[in-house]
Amino acid sequence: AAENISKLSQNDQNFKVTSYLENIYSALVSRQEPKAFYLITQMLRRYHPYIPAEIVARCIPHVARLSFRLQNVFTKLWEKSAALSPQKTWLHSVHVLISDTISERDLWSNPLLLFRMPKDITATTVGIRLLLHMIRGYLSLCSARITEVDAVNPRKSKEHQDNQTLFLTLQNSAVVQVLLDLCEMEEGERAGEGSGDGRSIDASTQHEINALIYNFIHDFFIKNDGLSKLVCWQTFKFSQVGDKDCSSKLFTHHKLQKHYFAMASYTV
Repeated sequence: AAENISKLSQNDQNFKVTSYLENIYSALVSRQEPKAFYLITQMLRRYHPYIPAEIVARCIPHVARLSFRLQNVFTKLWEKSAALSPQKTWLHSVHVLISDTISERDLWSNPLLLFRMPKDITATTVGIRLLLHMIRGYLSLCSARITEVDAVNPRKSKEHQDNQTLFLTLQNSAVVQVLLDLCEMEEGERAGEGSGDGRSIDASTQHEINALIYNFIHDFFIKNDGLSKLVCWQTFKFSQVGDKDCSSKLFTHHKLQKHYFAMASYTV
């Protein structure tokens, strides 16, 4: 059991963790939710220096079909795997959810590929949590790669540096706008009548998804105040925006209700 794993040698420990995760996967596939929940919570109680990311990734589509409670505890297991080996966990998850032809280079050079995730996955809280985690990671990786290149070639022109800054800003803006598309603002859609894009989400799940996305965007806008203004002017007509300074500040307010108000005020 999970309690005995830490007493074994490294090789035996890795084998036991792998076997334990395979049992979790089997329980999820057969929809034995109480068993899967118990196994995951037991595993989370111990620190394991090795968690096979490929098995964790295989669990994701099956977790998405189960309860909100199980999705939350599985997210912690996935995040634990990502803390030990982030890029490996992200890549395996992308291969399971999107396509195994996507390379790591593809993802850090174009994090927008992550939005190819199936709609039945992004209609769940576990799907959104994992999506936001990977978006944040690959955007940071993309920015870091550009910084590394600049360090190697410090004599690049100011125009080239400005173009790189513009590229990162527009990339962040595109991410924000696609995330906003995942937020349903109509009461009928929140009530489970369907979003018109193949997703059918109950009110509580949509509220949780909106909260996760708004908090993510909130952090984005705090780090880059100009980004909030750019998103406003790219997305909405002049007549809708009104006082751009006042409107954009709503997005960076610490209260989630202000984010809802800002979004609702931009809706025709």
